[in-house]
Amino acid sequence: MILKYFSHLFKRKKEDEKLQLTKKELLSTYPSLYLSDFNYQSKNYPLVFLLDNEKIFAYNLVFSCIEKNKFTIIELIHSIFQIQQTNNFMQAKGKSTNNESIHFSIISEFNAFTIRLLKEIDNLRVEPQSPWISFPEIDPDGLGSLQGVIEFWWYKYWDNYWLNLSKIERSEYYKNNEAPLGWIEYIEFKYE
Repeated sequence: MILKYFSHLFKRKKEDEKLQLTKKELLSTYPSLYLSDFNYQSKNYPLVFLLDNEKIFAYNLVFSCIEKNKFTIIELIHSIFQIQQTNNFMQAKGKSTNNESIHFSIISEFNAFTIRLLKEIDNLRVEPQSPWISFPEIDPDGLGSLQGVIEFWWYKYWDNYWLNLSKIERSEYYKNNEAPLGWIEYIEFKYE
């Protein structure tokens, strides 16, 4: 029984290691000739970064999203790429018929999902989980300056999203996500 347990752990570790990439592998997987658009500019959240300064010709997105977006993104990936392998951490890689490559991982974090995705997905209108869902234990009325985990989350995910919304879109977000008054007041104060 114990041997079977450790055997399973080692097998899982080997599967996870297969998905780890070295810079050399990234360089060969993402050469310049397979990148169709060197001037792609994101119009929405999340921001897109081109990794060409590392001679890796791929777009990098790191963002948080609601569960509905997670499944839409996975469907989109499967519609474009043939996924070769996946593991317990929802890491996978694949190729499209145009020889484009993708590497991604999905991690449960902050009551949402952090997705690292090397591909353009700007048109999906991805949105992060709201702060009142991500941090249900926090009382916004007592929240001063941000620190710790909420500070990381706020500046890594929320700021990028919120600053790209118009005033009307922000109002709609509050309404559609049933924002508590305390959070509305805190967010409005924060972005005055």
